[in-house]
Amino acid sequence: MENDIGPFPDLTAPNYFLLRYLKNRVYGNHLTTITQFRQNICAQVTMISNDLCGNVLEHAIKRAKMCNAARGGHIKDIIFKL
Repeated sequence: MENDIGPFPDLTAPNYFLLRYLKNRVYGNHLTTITQFRQNICAQVTMISNDLCGNVLEHAIKRAKMCNAARGGHIKDIIFKL
């Protein structure tokens, strides 16, 4: 799958999720000017709830613990959702 986020090799899993989430919300509005684009980015960032951020971190920690328990091996049946 092509990396449609751009050249961000140092993103953590929570950052990657939030960046994709934000990208989908910003580009989903079919903006026509750069001013609309900038305003929409600011509006969408302020709409990210504390609960969403908490869920992202909670699931990242859960996946890290599963990876640790598997000693870095394959993690079976992992579900990536909020």
